[in-house]
Amino acid sequence: MKREKKDSKDQERRSTLSGGNDVQPHIPLPLEIRVHGRGGQGGVTCAKLCALVYSNLGLFAQTFGDYGMERAGAPVRAYTRVDRNPIKNRNKVYTPDHLLILDPSLFGEGILEGVRPGALILLNTQESLAAFEGRYEQFRFATVNATGIARKWGIGSSAVVIVNTSIVGAYARLVDLPTAAIEETFSLLGLQRDIGAARDAYDSVEIREARTDLELPESTSARGERHCEFHPNLERKRCGGCRASACPYPAAALGLRTGVPCAVHELV
Repeated sequence: MKREKKDSKDQERRSTLSGGNDVQPHIPLPLEIRVHGRGGQGGVTCAKLCALVYSNLGLFAQTFGDYGMERAGAPVRAYTRVDRNPIKNRNKVYTPDHLLILDPSLFGEGILEGVRPGALILLNTQESLAAFEGRYEQFRFATVNATGIARKWGIGSSAVVIVNTSIVGAYARLVDLPTAAIEETFSLLGLQRDIGAARDAYDSVEIREARTDLELPESTSARGERHCEFHPNLERKRCGGCRASACPYPAAALGLRTGVPCAVHELV
């Protein structure tokens, strides 16, 4: 009886967060997010906030960081996965559906490795979206001045501005997440002051839809899709780490543990 009451309350809360609408159907799942930032900007926390928002909407979420050199200003990566089912994949995110970049100095071709055409890219920058005309048109591309917003709300210090909550606010707008879900998540974590920054970012983010008429180099397409040329029917499916010599994407190339059969290609 207690469990039924708890489940009923959880369902009621999720309905309130979504404004009475089921937000799950329009979210393409499974979903993989990769966050790039620098130490001190809150990149790992940004990934955790995204995971918690989705979790509060009734989805399964997984998140973890890849710190590298543990010092302020050093590049940091963090990852989030979202699905309707329990998530068993513990690898890093190599082909993100959504890419969040907290520091514009990190933005370049290298950071786009594995990002497929049509993926969402959100960049923190003082430049307007018009400044990127003619560039990155194969992606859904969005810009927001998260640094300026965070500084306005006094989040962080004069030396290190923490932009993660502003980025989450902008991200919510791009994927049609309800603002109530952001506010609830921030309130649970004691981040009431950051709600205003998230709202500002939500209102000011600029988005440009991806062009579908572009002819991309074959190497870029193959790298993004990671499909097996020996198994055309498996195109666009992600290899979990194939050790078969016929597969052009072995475990070692993906940074995975070698000697693991590929669940997608069904090769040993």
